[in-house]
Amino acid sequence: MKIRFDQKFGSQFFDQIPSQPGVYRFLDSTGRAIYVGKAKNLRRRLGQYRRARRLKAHRKMRTLVEKADKIIWQCLATETDALLEEARLIRELRPCWNVAGAFSFLYPYLGISQTGQITQIYLTHRPTEHDSAELFGCYRSRKFTELAFDSLNELLGFVAPRVPRREKLAHGAAGPGGWVRPEKIAAFRGLHPEWMERLRLFLREGSTQALEELVLELSDYPAARRSGRQVQLHLNALKYFKKWEVLPLKRERSVQPEAAYPVAQKDRDPMFILLSVKKAEAKGRALNAEKTKSIQGSRFFQNF
Repeated sequence: MKIRFDQKFGSQFFDQIPSQPGVYRFLDSTGRAIYVGKAKNLRRRLGQYRRARRLKAHRKMRTLVEKADKIIWQCLATETDALLEEARLIRELRPCWNVAGAFSFLYPYLGISQTGQITQIYLTHRPTEHDSAELFGCYRSRKFTELAFDSLNELLGFVAPRVPRREKLAHGAAGPGGWVRPEKIAAFRGLHPEWMERLRLFLREGSTQALEELVLELSDYPAARRSGRQVQLHLNALKYFKKWEVLPLKRERSVQPEAAYPVAQKDRDPMFILLSVKKAEAKGRALNAEKTKSIQGSRFFQNF
């Protein structure tokens, strides 16, 4: 792989690359970015592409070297700056070899709205402005979010009659360009206002109390008691959704409490990056404190 790399980019390629944090881009023959990456040390990271071997784990690196016509880089002050710039470039350039973070439609939202006696819950990847709708998210996992939507749809079906499909479509979300059909929609008639508040608390804050009240309410309905196993499976899905989607987003928002809600993709990614950096720094400080305490308590240190 070294020979192939040197033939394409020159044997003197690494002489000009600094050992600094930054972002790098693989460009095709037309100058379009096909991949964007970040590095704590640009020279060391790009050297890994040169040393890629015929292993399954190195397949992507070998493919990028084969398809790229040029490699460019940009130095930045810190690794955190490199992470943020990488996320911005991926959103802006949408390279074909970067998927995570590139497309806003991969980030799902859950929404609730009420019009008269009709309450609807919907899952959408295309948030729109609507006076009567309230959005929650954006969340990261389509799988967990869709399972949460399906579970809420089934659980609410025990406490309120569902609205027929033809009537449900009449209450679609309206956007600037007209009516936009959400990916999934469920509608119920005569749902008590307390359920709306419980949903808000759960979807936005991951309220344990809201989930407990939901369980207690379901226990009053014979149909729910007869379907105890299915109800438990749906509750488990909501607990997973709370653990992996709602609470992480809540923690991310704590980094920037002034950020708008629902959180847009372009805001969510930087918030997630900053939170991860803060957690890593806190973990590093804790390890250093523990190491210092251990050294100070050793017999060797006490002899001095």
